[in-house]
Amino acid sequence: MEKIDLILYIMAGIFALNIITAIVRAYIGHFVRGDRLHANIRKYINQGQFVEAIELCESHLEKRPFDSQLLWFEAEAYFRHGNYSRALEKFKNIVNHEPSWADDAKKYIEAIDSKT
Repeated sequence: MEKIDLILYIMAGIFALNIITAIVRAYIGHFVRGDRLHANIRKYINQGQFVEAIELCESHLEKRPFDSQLLWFEAEAYFRHGNYSRALEKFKNIVNHEPSWADDAKKYIEAIDSKT
């Protein structure tokens, strides 16, 4: 084997290792941290700390605008806080963004319509 072949194999191995490392870091960043984030927001909502839940959702939605769970928590927090106009807007967004959750979101929309 020539030196150039050996160098190319080593470089390819290092490149592959870097790609794998990047994928693992992305997974950890998105799913593991996301699960902790979702748990913290759920805790705020369950404890009646709706403003804190909304602020946390909004700050993370800037980085993760298509995180359906964050969108749901934000809508629910607005609803439970009594800000029905914002909750209505958020739940309508969920109907369009996450069709599999549309039935549940529509229940909130109906509840808001009956309150206003």
